[in-house]
Amino acid sequence: MTSPRLTILMPAYNAESYIAEAIQSLLKQTFQAFELWILNDGSQDGTLSIARSFNDPRIRVFDSRQNIGRVAIVNQNIASVQTEYVTITDADDISAPERLQKQIKLLDDDKDLVMCGTSYHAINDKGMVLLTAKVSSDWAEIKKSIVERSMFHGPTTVMRTSSIAGMKELYRSYFKDNHADADLCSRLTDIGKAINISEALYLYRIVPNSVSRRSYSPRFAIVDKLIGIFARQRQEQNSDCLMRGDTEQLLTIEKKLLAEFQVDPSLIHFRAAFFHLYWGMFSLSAISVWRGFQLRPLYLKGILTLCYVALMIPLKYVKMILFGRHYRKLKTFAVRQ
Repeated sequence: MTSPRLTILMPAYNAESYIAEAIQSLLKQTFQAFELWILNDGSQDGTLSIARSFNDPRIRVFDSRQNIGRVAIVNQNIASVQTEYVTITDADDISAPERLQKQIKLLDDDKDLVMCGTSYHAINDKGMVLLTAKVSSDWAEIKKSIVERSMFHGPTTVMRTSSIAGMKELYRSYFKDNHADADLCSRLTDIGKAINISEALYLYRIVPNSVSRRSYSPRFAIVDKLIGIFARQRQEQNSDCLMRGDTEQLLTIEKKLLAEFQVDPSLIHFRAAFFHLYWGMFSLSAISVWRGFQLRPLYLKGILTLCYVALMIPLKYVKMILFGRHYRKLKTFAVRQ
């Protein structure tokens, strides 16, 4: 067997509905020189037994009986990776057959590259395509815009293992609830060049019942801005306030960003309505916009938001019924025989 050049870490928690499909998409890759580490994070369903049912020498299953969270379980195992490259994929997502081959080739051809991501399709729990997210493949644009917004979708990225070796934490515990991938990708752009493949080679599954999807809080709403602020600090000062342990500055930034939600408690619900609508979680979008409207029934922007959401939900449903495609109908995800 060819020596592995890539380690795939797959943290999994209560993923019995989708993990077999996720594993199969990796075993069918055109790039085969990898090992797959399935990190069972205290699952209480059939996740562990499904992971162990695959008879492939490249698969290693690690079982944590206690649920410690995605950030912690990845951080526990990342130091053991010995291969040239590493990627961290989710247990309910799917990779196109040529995804890894195309990413590894770019990394092999350009030794200055520390990371390569891809564009992706978002799919619902039934595998229907909700949207296609195109990410930039231009390094100059990525470097310029990383202080304003996330330029990578973390689970799509393949990283050069040497580029993360000096990090005190791969995922910073401050981001343990969400956006740890975005923060990691942002920090890697400080180390060297990172690009995306513009082709959508990854399927990101939107599961409405997941905690990360249902819990749209003020903290969740400001995280993207925080990551951008930290990126700008590192560009200007070679470190950010988290790295320096400057709690006072961090609290000042948080307080400033959270102020608008304290002034107007309805705002978080209206923001959540747009967020859920974008990701195809229509029931959650309707609930959120109604909660916001109840708090400020005479607020003009709130009334307009309510009308917009009420119009868009049925339109998106109709679009899905008439023009929706299952991911298996996408040429990119057809398995080569």
